[in-house]
Amino acid sequence: LEFPIFPVAAAIKWDSGIVKRQLKNLEWTKVNEKPCRSGLTVEFHELGFRVQAPGNLSGEELDSALESLTARVEAQQSTALLQLEAIYHTLMRASHSSVGDCIDLVDDVKCKQLKTEIRKYFNEENYLDSYNLPEVSLNNEDQVVSDIRSLVNCYRDVTFSGRAVARIFHGIPSPNFPAQQWGRCRFWRAHLHEDFKLISKLATRELIKMR
Repeated sequence: LEFPIFPVAAAIKWDSGIVKRQLKNLEWTKVNEKPCRSGLTVEFHELGFRVQAPGNLSGEELDSALESLTARVEAQQSTALLQLEAIYHTLMRASHSSVGDCIDLVDDVKCKQLKTEIRKYFNEENYLDSYNLPEVSLNNEDQVVSDIRSLVNCYRDVTFSGRAVARIFHGIPSPNFPAQQWGRCRFWRAHLHEDFKLISKLATRELIKMR
């Protein structure tokens, strides 16, 4: 069972944090007055933000709030990608080209290098500054644009966002676009090798043009 937290919290007029805490509590029960696992597993997958505002915000204030949230999300995405980049390069430096090179002996030099890098990763505040994300571009932008337009025209009764289109092209399910239903769509996983963020931006641009 998968569902978004915020609409549920709004419907029952609870704070979203309380709803999440109560859901996590479902993983535990009591047997003979002792806590034990209930057999249920509760997982939270999507990052969400709850904004408390006085209401009746002007258009400029709404735009400012949206830009702030967007910038925060993009910064977190960039940080996460840099972390993956750092882990990848660290493991590459500590690895051997063949298992035969290390099957019999422990490479103390590489072990020490790996330990040193791990300590730096957790202890140095600016550790990620030495890494840069590689420049990416779409390999076949014309085909992606064509598929975006075809997707929208095939499902005129569906409201798409740029990110939703990118998720479909990468085969990433969501509550509004479950794999059980959309997995049969010919556009599902159609552009796995294209950059997700660039697809999202391109789809947003095309959706605006098609309004």
